[in-house]
Amino acid sequence: MIVGHNQVAVLMRNAGLVGLPMNRRFKRASRAITSADLVERSFDREQPNQLWVTDITEHRTRESKLYCCVVLDAHSRRVVGWSIDPAASATLVAHTTRAYRPVGFR
Repeated sequence: MIVGHNQVAVLMRNAGLVGLPMNRRFKRASRAITSADLVERSFDREQPNQLWVTDITEHRTRESKLYCCVVLDAHSRRVVGWSIDPAASATLVAHTTRAYRPVGFR
């Protein structure tokens, strides 16, 4: 079945349905000063727990934004820990790494 854009609008109006607004405009990230490259882009490790990497992702929900932090082991590429928080902060990463801390890890 092929239905035009206007026909969909008429059907939605008759059914009392309203679409979501299209206000998703992405802002370009500013050229902020980043921290030093402490591993010099060398992510290969011979043993587990020598290097962990982290990523924080923003997820929009109907109520607000949530931030998910995931910590990966660079050797095994397995998830070491994760947490979700309404604010992207250092506390989010601290909660993520606090759950799992092996002996001898710096």
